[in-house]
Amino acid sequence: MTATPLTAPATRRSTGTPHPDPPASGRPVPAAMWTGVMSALLVLSVTLAVTIGSADISMLDVWRSIGTHLGLDRVGLQPSPLSPQMDGIVWDVRLPRVLTAGAVGAALALCGAIMQTLTRNPMADPYLLGLSSGASVGAVVVLVLGATQFTLPAAAFGGAVLALVATLTLANRRGELPPTRTILAGLAVSYLCAAITSFVIFWSATGDSYRSILSWLLGSLGGRTWSDVAIVTVAVVVIGAVLLSRARTLDAFAFGDGTASALGVNVNATRWTLLTLVALLTGAAVAVSGAIGFVGLMVPHAVRLIAGAGHRRVLPLAALVGASFLIWADTLARTVFDPRELPVGVVTAFLGAPAFAILLRRRRAAGRAPAARRGRSNGTNPGAPPQDSWNGGPSRGAVEAEVTGTNGALPATNGASTHHPFATGGPGAGITARRTTLADPLRVGDVSWSVDGTLIVDGVDISVAPGTLTGLLGPNGSGKSSLLRAVAGISRPDHGAVMLGEQDLLTMRRRERARRVAVVEQETSTDIPLRVLDVVLLGRTPHRPSADDERIALDALGSTGLRHVADRDWHTLSGGERQRVHLARALAQEPELLLLDEPTNHLDVHYQLALLENVSTLGVTTLAALHDLNLAAAYCDQVVVLDGGRVAAAGPPDDVLVPDVIRRVFGVDCDVYRHPRTGRPVLVFSPG
Repeated sequence: MTATPLTAPATRRSTGTPHPDPPASGRPVPAAMWTGVMSALLVLSVTLAVTIGSADISMLDVWRSIGTHLGLDRVGLQPSPLSPQMDGIVWDVRLPRVLTAGAVGAALALCGAIMQTLTRNPMADPYLLGLSSGASVGAVVVLVLGATQFTLPAAAFGGAVLALVATLTLANRRGELPPTRTILAGLAVSYLCAAITSFVIFWSATGDSYRSILSWLLGSLGGRTWSDVAIVTVAVVVIGAVLLSRARTLDAFAFGDGTASALGVNVNATRWTLLTLVALLTGAAVAVSGAIGFVGLMVPHAVRLIAGAGHRRVLPLAALVGASFLIWADTLARTVFDPRELPVGVVTAFLGAPAFAILLRRRRAAGRAPAARRGRSNGTNPGAPPQDSWNGGPSRGAVEAEVTGTNGALPATNGASTHHPFATGGPGAGITARRTTLADPLRVGDVSWSVDGTLIVDGVDISVAPGTLTGLLGPNGSGKSSLLRAVAGISRPDHGAVMLGEQDLLTMRRRERARRVAVVEQETSTDIPLRVLDVVLLGRTPHRPSADDERIALDALGSTGLRHVADRDWHTLSGGERQRVHLARALAQEPELLLLDEPTNHLDVHYQLALLENVSTLGVTTLAALHDLNLAAAYCDQVVVLDGGRVAAAGPPDDVLVPDVIRRVFGVDCDVYRHPRTGRPVLVFSPG
């Protein structure tokens, strides 16, 4: 049908002036300072814990004994030595126990932090894979048969490894370890091992063996020797160093496997490797201490509250805090009812349960922050940008008056400003200019993808010109998101090629692909208490660490008008603000290809228009899945309509968004008009 012009609405002018972002505030204390404080606290805790007991020992006595055994007396640096009896109490009895407690606490806290990240489950702990139950089986068997100093830890470690093998075998699905499946497999193995343990105790345990079994099951550090110290300390140092080296990779898991994969992480291989390392470290700890609860669950949450959620901060601090916590828990266990000794697991439960409840209350209070703290764009927050400004960008009225959808300069209407958030000289100018020179065409050739034999994407061919915005349209279930995931390499296509310039993205190494392609998925969130800046810094994961990373992340935030919230908690943002933060994270990758899955989701009309205007002027080759056909008509250089996983129509909006195509694909009637200023199609739908 012939397109009919719409009556032009009255133009609204902006009366506000651009406001610069206020300076960021509330930055967390630097990690180096926290690490120094906690290291000093750990040394003090070790020293004080050794002095506590029935024998009267001073802190100086502790260091005199240590100095003697380190050979300082032979070089003239050691004061008068302790008596043999006092030296034996310090060196042979108390110090090995205290150091073992510290090493076990560090191991459990490290493993808890890793497990919570890999499973995206805030209630995960080191025993989630059935390791403690498996270790219990091995320990109970040798305790019934008659354990020795060496057979008990060896049997416990062996049981933990067997439980790990059983859990991973059960969780494995075509070589992958989905988090939910892994958790359920761990629970199944835990219950089976608990049943075996109960059967052995019921059938065979009597007298002394029963008391030994109960003590081990509840966790005990009594009678630890220097060999126990060596076992756990070596495991913590070696495995902990490997885990710390993967800190940046672990950060990428915060928003799920899809985001991690889009950031260049080999999700499956990383999960297998890290779960195995966690299991070995947990097995070493459990082998010498028994099952001690709450350390691996509570300590990582406490550390994230005080130091942020980046794993370069969390992992070393969790180890230090976990070590100090378990040292004092064990000190209470051996002294509070002296001469009787409590299992240390009982003490950690008594201390951990109320402490964890306090942490939960603090998290809930943070989620109820008042409107002024949450920084809602309602014009009532002093220092926040006004509602009609996107970081000095066009006013709401200006955006409405200037919707052209072109990829060039915007025509001024009735004197409205033509400045936009990515204009030269704005916060994102450096990023924009850099990308404009790197734009390459995208060619999707005969790509198909299926799940369990069901074809979701069926032989799709798409060509996207360099530096343009292409809209991916279609009804629910037409394959838009699946195609984007296939193009990004998150889901491996059954066949076909995805070419960016002259390179096939599907054969490219993951990190190289993530440096060239950025993905913004729909509905991605996290339970981890991240700062907004930490979220945007995830975009730097594919790149080598650089001193410029934070500047690039802040520029990307400024480009989306959110630099003023850089140090806010992610959970205090609205849905629309979160979507803009994800876009900033994608921009921080400095990509050549931008893949957007429902980027306008949760945004009000002002920010829908502003976001698509910004994307259309980036000069980056962009493929965006959109539901709003009028937004696609206003901003896209071309559109591709999918139906049943196949391309139903493709081309400029004028040629594709016509009544016949809309009726055939969407099942609704429409009339197509022309915008009075832009000449772009405007669709008005009628009931079917």
